[in-house]
Amino acid sequence: MKNIFLLCIFYLLPKYVAAQEFAPTGAKWYYSHNYGMQPYLTYIESVGDTTINETECKILESNRIFENTNDGFVYFWDTVKFSRDFVYYRQDTVFHFLNNEFYPLYVFNANKTDTILVKVAGECTDYTYDCSKFEYVVDSISSVTIDGQELKLIYNSMTEDSDWAFNLSGNLEEKPIIEKIGSSKFFFGLHKNAVLEGDIACLRCYIDENISYKADYWEKECDYLKPLNGQEFAPIGAKWYMNVSVNNGINEPALKNYYIIESKKDTLINSLNFRLVGDYPMLQVEDEIYYYFKDTLRLIYKFDVELEDSVTFNMISCMGDIVNFDYVVTKIDSVVAREDTLKRITCQLSPLRDINPNPYVYIERIGSIRTLIEDLADCAWIPETTPEWLRCYQDNEVHFKTDRFLYYGDNDCDYVEPVSGIQTNLNDNLTIFPNPTNGMFEIQSDIPIVFVEVFDITGKFLFKSAVSTINLCDYDKGTYLLQIHFDECIIVKKVIKN
Repeated sequence: MKNIFLLCIFYLLPKYVAAQEFAPTGAKWYYSHNYGMQPYLTYIESVGDTTINETECKILESNRIFENTNDGFVYFWDTVKFSRDFVYYRQDTVFHFLNNEFYPLYVFNANKTDTILVKVAGECTDYTYDCSKFEYVVDSISSVTIDGQELKLIYNSMTEDSDWAFNLSGNLEEKPIIEKIGSSKFFFGLHKNAVLEGDIACLRCYIDENISYKADYWEKECDYLKPLNGQEFAPIGAKWYMNVSVNNGINEPALKNYYIIESKKDTLINSLNFRLVGDYPMLQVEDEIYYYFKDTLRLIYKFDVELEDSVTFNMISCMGDIVNFDYVVTKIDSVVAREDTLKRITCQLSPLRDINPNPYVYIERIGSIRTLIEDLADCAWIPETTPEWLRCYQDNEVHFKTDRFLYYGDNDCDYVEPVSGIQTNLNDNLTIFPNPTNGMFEIQSDIPIVFVEVFDITGKFLFKSAVSTINLCDYDKGTYLLQIHFDECIIVKKVIKN
């Protein structure tokens, strides 16, 4: 194994004017950060040339993007320039200028098992580049083709006594150095303890005139920024007006009552900042919304999707387990709430299930049009009960009423529909005899019955009868549901067959 120590003081070197093959002017590197704290994005740009100690160098400016606010209400992205570095390329090696010396940051012609000493530790103890020893070992070498160019991939790991690294051993990382691009962790490496929220995670993209590289994990635009605070899901003070479940068996009014879910405050769980929405701890990670349940992060909404995308949501099954349900995006349109246009996404279970064919419909910023945490996708719809559903959503900027609520008129979100005397009278004067039954039974009512629909207990439609004498002789023992239709309303009853 050879040891490469290329600490070079370039006061003595002649001016080198060969064409630069690394970091051409205009090149940009984009880096994501660990979620939880700022900054959100770091980018480095090659902005021009300069000469240092008679050596032609490239100027690299590093910028970090933070979310900022002037008054606590209006948020904006703030770009802060935090460093200006100089690099120099010669004979397959990229040198970094620091403290009047050039250090060998990348050695593209290194071989497997070579040890690259970038720099020795300074006479200080801070977790800074100046104070740290930076040394790594070449573990393996392969290649990748990017835009028609075959480029080396140099996999590496920090030595035992190194303080700085391109791969953090505690994270078991294997992020290679890419020829003509640099480290896929961070261009200048990081301290071995840089694993906290807000620390740099890894390279998103690299772009110059000849190369356009995007890491496999990154699907969005290279300079993508998450929604600003104030555009986020469930801003504090947001309210969901939920229509309560209605018992059709006694023909309750559709808008008999409501309750409110309110976005209350932020709370820390496992060092992550959750928004407490009602009693639901919810976490927004860019375009994805998670619900924390039984020590598990469940994906419940994903807004950055395209038509025919496949999405897996983590929902509670009828058995009470957390189950992955696969959906396909079948429709994308929009709704208007005040002056805002919000994206509406319709998904369908894949494969489609007869037991619950209802689509999963949710709206950007608002969530599901049925219930905030939509579970039980594998449960049958039973006509005896209409589950709860969303009437309205309100926050400081958005006021929205669902089409279902508007169907009953342009009422206030807290509207309560009075109970009809006809409904109560019908239910009190309706009998089924015999119940339980061996197969034949009769529905008796003082008010004429228009027709009867019969369902099994899973909600599957069986048959329709225009007479009040019903025959279940050809059906198995069990519980059946009857939708009894009158001129003015519908009442649902149960009958048991022995």
